[in-house]
Amino acid sequence: MDYLRKRAIQSLVTIFLILVVNFVLFRVIPGNPVRILIRGPGMTQEIIDKYTKLFGLNKPLHVQFYRYILETFQGNLGISFSYQQPVMGILLERLYNTLILLFPATLISIGLGMLLGIISAWKRGSKIDYFLQIFSLGFWSIPTFWLGMIFIMVFGGYFAVGGMSTPGMDYPNLFAYLKDLFNHMFLPALTLALIMHGQYFMIMRSQLIEELTESYTQTAKAKGLAPTSILEKHTVPNAMLPMTTLISVNIAILIAGFITIETVFSWPGLGTLIYKAILQRDYPILQGVLLFLAVSVVFANFAADIIYSQIDPRVKYE
Repeated sequence: MDYLRKRAIQSLVTIFLILVVNFVLFRVIPGNPVRILIRGPGMTQEIIDKYTKLFGLNKPLHVQFYRYILETFQGNLGISFSYQQPVMGILLERLYNTLILLFPATLISIGLGMLLGIISAWKRGSKIDYFLQIFSLGFWSIPTFWLGMIFIMVFGGYFAVGGMSTPGMDYPNLFAYLKDLFNHMFLPALTLALIMHGQYFMIMRSQLIEELTESYTQTAKAKGLAPTSILEKHTVPNAMLPMTTLISVNIAILIAGFITIETVFSWPGLGTLIYKAILQRDYPILQGVLLFLAVSVVFANFAADIIYSQIDPRVKYE
């Protein structure tokens, strides 16, 4: 508990520093935000001064920072320049769409990577091992957007290749909606699963090979324990620590959206939102996404520390 309290304090300090960086970063960017927000040939200095005062940009930085911290903790991340809507509402809507795609894709990639990694480590040096390494590393090295476009060309006649649902379609029941959703998410989810599983495969394989050379594994084999029993009760749990870190951090980062996949398949998630915000210089959106992503990574690392002690009782925190 003492360690967790220290980690909680460190996490809060980190989040505060993130807020400071997030505040400063978008105020050192060249350009007047009022001119970006309000565009038109009739823009005058009087109008600029009016909206500068309205947004509080005429106040000292320390006053702006205080208001920024206060409003952030109240859930107010500002108004989007391009959508003219509260940033928090836009982020939550796009986050929902992103999670619908990433949740099954991430689960499949983790399960596939761990399963293939276990088989490859147990069959080390065999033809199966070499084949699985080529398969997993091959997909891991392929550019995401390229694989997505190949799938569109090959399977475009069987599955939907753009958007999250069929425009103008009236669903008679929930099953019809889920069927259409599956049709749209199959190709992007398959692309993500094949691309992401390679890193889980390599981590699990290398850690398991190391565990299989330990003396306790040799003792278990000498006692005549079944291979499945050795893997399930001894080696795999000990190899899960680095996997826990990788999974936690990856999930936190992927929440921000996989920009290339969402752009290729026109999936209306956070990734597409970031891409459009960059093109349109929508700083409130970018600021909100950056804050959300950074805080997610901090909490993911904190959660990984808690999970460590549950997975491996040998881990002791001081």
